[in-house]
Amino acid sequence: MIPVGFILHLLLLASSFIAVIKGASVGKENELDLQSIYERYGRNPEDTWLSVLDESYSQGRYARWQQLSTNCGSTGVDVEQLLSDWFDDGMAVLMSEDGTTDPVEVAVAPPLVNEAQEKLRESNCTASVVAEDLEKLFFSTLSPVRVANPITETFLELQEIEKFIHDLVAKYPGQAQIKQIGETENGTAIHMVIIKPKPSRTVPLNGTVTPPVVFVDSGTHAREWLSVSTSLYAIQQLLEQPSSPARQVEWRIVPVVNPDGYAYSWNTNRLWRKNRKSGSGRCQGVDLNRNFDINFAGVGASSRPCSYQYCGPSAFSEPETRAVRDAILEVGSRLKGYMALHSYSQVILLPWAYKPDEHPNLSNMTAMGEGMVKEISKARGTVFGVYDTYKNFYPGSGISMDWASSIGIPYTMTLELHDKGEHGFLYPASKINDAVTEVWKGIEYFGQEIARQSREGYFLRK
Repeated sequence: MIPVGFILHLLLLASSFIAVIKGASVGKENELDLQSIYERYGRNPEDTWLSVLDESYSQGRYARWQQLSTNCGSTGVDVEQLLSDWFDDGMAVLMSEDGTTDPVEVAVAPPLVNEAQEKLRESNCTASVVAEDLEKLFFSTLSPVRVANPITETFLELQEIEKFIHDLVAKYPGQAQIKQIGETENGTAIHMVIIKPKPSRTVPLNGTVTPPVVFVDSGTHAREWLSVSTSLYAIQQLLEQPSSPARQVEWRIVPVVNPDGYAYSWNTNRLWRKNRKSGSGRCQGVDLNRNFDINFAGVGASSRPCSYQYCGPSAFSEPETRAVRDAILEVGSRLKGYMALHSYSQVILLPWAYKPDEHPNLSNMTAMGEGMVKEISKARGTVFGVYDTYKNFYPGSGISMDWASSIGIPYTMTLELHDKGEHGFLYPASKINDAVTEVWKGIEYFGQEIARQSREGYFLRK
């Protein structure tokens, strides 16, 4: 018997979502077949308070959802596969990069928490509750007010990002420009900021004064808000600090590769990862960092449209990845460094991710990464690692870093930002300043080293 008070509490909680249930339209991947879910989980469709809550979950609402931290050790259990029915139904969300690298973080709807823990225990995995109400946790990560310098104190919504970069670039005519490199399936523009080197700091490349180029992108995975804040801060610092050694190269920065997904993570589902590609079934979206043409649909990617690692129907099937591809290819041989910003884990990942073979430039890339983490640590002692991705982190196919390396860019990496799991994707706004100012020093070092090596003829010997 469920206490009446508990039912009333849930009814009150659900009342805020009634308007949504009565009239709002939702994406296909959120249109749950409630009857089949009731049958699968043994519920009574006449329990209207449960159906109201189920519908609220389908809207991306996470009131009373719990976050489980699982560890399967050497069992080889894939948590995403183990709970795949729940993921497909929208009753659970994978909060880690993959389902096999411990610890795997999973968000689970309230009625299924106990059952999830039992399924994991039966598979010889441990599972502990690390957050008891994700909805409250979401709100606690936001800044309550807009502030003077939004980059370091609050996360920005998509329209605020657009205004910020346009206002900033307008202050530095002749030094920076904004270029549209593509648009999403829904017609949303994808913008790149180009920051020219200071003329007096331009370094020679192949015997000329043509500057080398560094390409940075972020916001590929919608829920990784800190990656966007980091690239925006880098743009700000490059323009406001013209004496920075990093201004010896040309920068091309795409702050939000996945604008539709990013907006969706704000207005509907905070834990959304993929883009907003329409699907033939109820599952939408493609994992853009599995859609590049490098060992497509191989290890670490999924062909299941409901998976958070769904690679799409073909390599470069998505307008977002084609936009990044074309923007990179346009630069040609001047492009000497590529960096993808993601979160979280505090590591610099190096190719290859799709195979265990050692990259021919691994020693130099490792030295670059170690120089970056040294600079990052100077401010507060924050520790980042440097890893060969496949051997020491996780295998993955169709990843932008590997594709960029495969076309001949000497230095490519994925920079997984703060933290190590304490907050994960739900990084609090109160800590943005520490994170972006630390990582900026590593990004600055990357540009400085590209300039130095160009000046000293390193790339002529490649």
